[in-house]
Amino acid sequence: MIEGKKLILDDEEILDEIEQMETQTPVSSDEAIEFGLAKIKAINSKIVSIEQKVQTMIERFLIWKMRKVESLESRIEFLKDPLESYMRNIYEKSGGKSKSISVPSGRIQLKMAPDKFEIKDESKVFEWAKFFGPDKYIRIKEELNKKDIVAHIKATGEVPPGIEITKAEKPDFFIVLKEDEEKDESDITDRI
Repeated sequence: MIEGKKLILDDEEILDEIEQMETQTPVSSDEAIEFGLAKIKAINSKIVSIEQKVQTMIERFLIWKMRKVESLESRIEFLKDPLESYMRNIYEKSGGKSKSISVPSGRIQLKMAPDKFEIKDESKVFEWAKFFGPDKYIRIKEELNKKDIVAHIKATGEVPPGIEITKAEKPDFFIVLKEDEEKDESDITDRI
């Protein structure tokens, strides 16, 4: 519980610090850009820290939940086994006629599971399906190839019916921090 209180205090401190930050001033120099990027980098670092703490707490709760649920499920199995044995005994004695027993709090029953069908060799099944009814036994999923459609529009200028193009009014603004640039470069080298 102490860790939870500490996490809340840390979060409140971070929020207080953000609220107490200086008011917005116009940027007029490289030093001002550097200052703003340094602040953004520090806040991003705090966001990552919060996300890591929360992830650790979630993992702990999931482990706790898993242990509790496993314990309760094993207790259910312990109680279920004699009920199943009793029902199977009644079923056998009745020659397969008695398949359920109802009591005020519920019912126990035996129910035949449906047959299970498993395709072991899909290519052989496809051959059979093509011969005996491709329209009936084979589904074809149709979907648009958006990448090629966009390439067609860019190459020809022709816009197919049903497409509306919204022209960008101004360029999007991005902030790239030094560590982000290094990550981008490492991502590229990882792919090569």
